[in-house]
This record gives sequence, structure tokens and C-alpha cells, in this order.
Amino acid sequence: MTATTARIPTHLITGFLGAGKTTAILNLLANQTTGEKWAVLVNEFGEVGIDGAILQNGGVAVREVTGGCVCCTVGVNMQVALTQLIREVRPQRLFIEPTGIGNPVNILKILQNEWLEPYLAVQAVVCLIDPRQFNETLLDRSPVYWDQLQFADVLVINKCDLASPADIDRFNQFAQTLHPPKSLIVKTEQAQLTLDWLIRPHHRDIPLTPHDTHNHIPPQTTTPIITLFPKELPPTDTLRRYESEGFNRVACGWIFPINDYFSEEKLTKLFSQLSKHPAFSMIERAKGIFRITEAEWQLFNRANTGLEMRLLTMQHDSRIELIAQEGEKPDWLVIEEILRGLKK
Repeated sequence: MTATTARIPTHLITGFLGAGKTTAILNLLANQTTGEKWAVLVNEFGEVGIDGAILQNGGVAVREVTGGCVCCTVGVNMQVALTQLIREVRPQRLFIEPTGIGNPVNILKILQNEWLEPYLAVQAVVCLIDPRQFNETLLDRSPVYWDQLQFADVLVINKCDLASPADIDRFNQFAQTLHPPKSLIVKTEQAQLTLDWLIRPHHRDIPLTPHDTHNHIPPQTTTPIITLFPKELPPTDTLRRYESEGFNRVACGWIFPINDYFSEEKLTKLFSQLSKHPAFSMIERAKGIFRITEAEWQLFNRANTGLEMRLLTMQHDSRIELIAQEGEKPDWLVIEEILRGLKK
């Protein structure tokens, strides 16, 4: 790959599970006025890619790396995916969305290595925060969460329409104590970002090892896969299940035949009360795309702090991915039967 005349402005959009990263990128794509050619690299922990399929609605080139954390076990795959984007798409601006359990330190090392640094101009690292999630327990138990906050240049306090003033103020006071000081700390709702917030220098020095040395067990999955969105698997008339584990998490995803139609009423009822359902009570994150009618597809996105629903354009299939804490593994077969019951 020959170096381009201008390095590509590259924006790393981080944040914990459910902070609003995918929605933020969708909003940026929807409000694009620069006329530039944009591209997105998205990484997901589980084997079933959801975010790549969602970002299809943004109308830009997307590469998806699934089956692990982009900052360690699939680092080589990330480099390959980025090389493909640069060579085939020749984007003028690049957005990278790592999994919510991805450590930004290791990702930055990849972006600034001797092979990619000549092509990528890393801008300010952005971290989205749901202030309702923030507490001392999460800081103590999740070094990755700490590193996401510590190594960001810009902190975006998201979901201010849902969080209480006390939650927002508590996080804001904490953010003011971080050193070095942030380039920008800003509040927003529904992950509305402006490009001006992102076009800033990245100042944070990268240490030899991140805060926790990223000390987690590699995921027990198949080899990470690079795909063009959404993840393309052999056509099937049957439901497929994909399990994975690692990084102190377990995940399971299902892909349904395209001709399966789902009840919006049943889906809304389940996702609205997910934490109260015995089979789903230990689920930390649930995100799914479902076909409702011939032309209507719905995104259901549930984290511990709330539910997001969004209409999508035509998709390849219906799919869902669930994530839970290690040691709290749900009964995937029981959940599978419940999912079958959501069909019309």
C-alpha cells in the first residue's frame, strides 16, 4: 500500500456498553455536510454483528471485525480491515467504533504503528458516557472503563435527557479531576455530536501498557472475521446460534431466516421489561434487528439504563446479540425458545 498524499483524519469513538457509540456515529453520518467520503470500522465482541448492520443505514462503507476485542486478539484483523478500507474505499474521513469493553490504549497503538501511521491522522479520542452508569464500583471493577475515561481527549456526557441532574453533576465533578485536563467536556442528548467536537488534536501519551495491562482471557470463539456489513453467512432456512466468551463476558447471538416476521408488540413488551424477566435478568446488553413487515425493520437496543428503538432500512436478516457478565451465564436454550415465540 502506497502512502496517500494526505493522511486520513481518524476518529476513535469509545464508551462503555450502552453509552451510545453507534447512535453517535449514525447521527454524524446523517448530518454530514462536508461532502467528504466517510468510512467506518466497527468491532463487536460477539460473533453476530449488529452494529455493522445498523450502520448500513448511514450509507457509507463499513468494515466489521467480529468475534473479539479489536485491541488485542483481533489486532491483526483490524489492521487488515483498515488496509482494505484505505485501499478500496479511499475515505477522506474514518470513524472507528470499538466494542464497549475495548481498551483505547491498545487500539491507539495499532493506529499509530509503523504501518498505519503514514496513512492515518488520529484526532481527539472521544468517549461517550451515560452518567447513570457512572459510580465508584464500576471504576474499581472495570479498568477498561477507567482507561476509556482517562485516555479520552473529549468526554461527551450523553443521555442528559434521561439522567438526573445529580447523576450528571456527579460525573462532571469527577471529570474535572482527571489529569491531564480534557480538551472538551460537553453534554448532549440522544448521542447528538457535532464534527467540531471531534476535530481536535490527540494529546494523551500512550503508555507501554494500559491501566490494567488488558489482563483478560482471550475469547473462546472462532477466528475473528472481517466482513462487509452485515456479517454474511451461508443462506439458511433455520435459526442459527453463535456463542462466545472471554474478557469477563459471555455472549450469544442468533440469526433468523429473512422470511421470519416478528411481532412489534411482543418485542416491545419483552425489551421494556428485560431485567424483570427471569431468563434475561442477568443480561447486561441486548441489541437486535427484527423484521416486522415486508418493508419495516426495527432496532431494539437495551442496556442496563434504558431501551432505544429505531426504524431501519432493508436488512439481510433478523438477528440479536446478548451479553452477560462471566459467571452469570444465562440458559441460552431457554432464551432461544422465548425468541422463537416472538415471531408472528
